[in-house]
Amino acid sequence: MKCPTIFPNVMVYAMDARQKRRSIRFPGYDYSRTGAYFVSICTKDRKCLFGNIINQEMVLNDAGRMVEKWYVELENKFQDIRCDEYIIMPNHTHAIIINIGKDPVGADLCVCQNDHRHGRTPGEHIVRNEKKMGLIREYIRNNPAQWNTDKDNPLT
Repeated sequence: MKCPTIFPNVMVYAMDARQKRRSIRFPGYDYSRTGAYFVSICTKDRKCLFGNIINQEMVLNDAGRMVEKWYVELENKFQDIRCDEYIIMPNHTHAIIINIGKDPVGADLCVCQNDHRHGRTPGEHIVRNEKKMGLIREYIRNNPAQWNTDKDNPLT
């Protein structure tokens, strides 16, 4: 199923300093500590900018390849960061980013409250254990096959 694309007519919006956004961060949690973090990022208005799903596989366009390049580059830019499983979808990305240390999985708190305004979870989770890590990795791997029923798919 093809997703409409507007690349290269991408508009960049700067956030006005007066605008307020609700924080999805767990109050008081030190995100610089060792741990694995599951991050999701959506494009503005859920516009499909990064490619298309063809035969249940993601085919990246130039913008999608750029996102992939810079995700993988995180390890070179930040010595304490390791890139784990990731997927770039037509209008969003999912990635596990690990702040390395003795035990990269095992943060004891989780940002898992539902965002009732959009019927979805926030874009950031602290991965609490190996079981959760495995479930998140499986979710990331299976994301392209689920595109036809994905809430982020503008054509569903």
